[in-house]
Amino acid sequence: MILSARALNPGLFVVARASSTSAEDKLARAGADRIVSPYTMAGRQLAQLAARPRVVDFLDAALSHGELSFSLAELRVLPGARWRAPRWPPARARPVSSWRSWPAIAGWQNPPDDRLLAADETLVLSGSVDALDAAHDEGGPAAADRS
Repeated sequence: MILSARALNPGLFVVARASSTSAEDKLARAGADRIVSPYTMAGRQLAQLAARPRVVDFLDAALSHGELSFSLAELRVLPGARWRAPRWPPARARPVSSWRSWPAIAGWQNPPDDRLLAADETLVLSGSVDALDAAHDEGGPAAADRS
């Protein structure tokens, strides 16, 4: 299925579900960009709920655009873009991290003012839903890949 999808659209971002560790390896070799194991995810979720139940609740609400006025957004940087503070991002939207490649846990950082951003770098912004919508709509250094 992944190979057929790639043949139709080589730039497609493919997320695949794996039911076992051996399936994860096969899906990776087939070219999946991300592989999700429901059992691994459920185990992590259970551990997080046991250790930090309120943090999990808060993030679930923020990511689902629940009743909170706060959320998170992901914006992909366009080629040649420059981080321009204080005009970008709009007021109330704050950069939380910058991802240059996956996995990027060690690469998390708050981008400094006037830092030249790399094309296809991804910024994770936090702020009010309105501010994140404005950040997306204004273009700035990033556009279109909001989630």
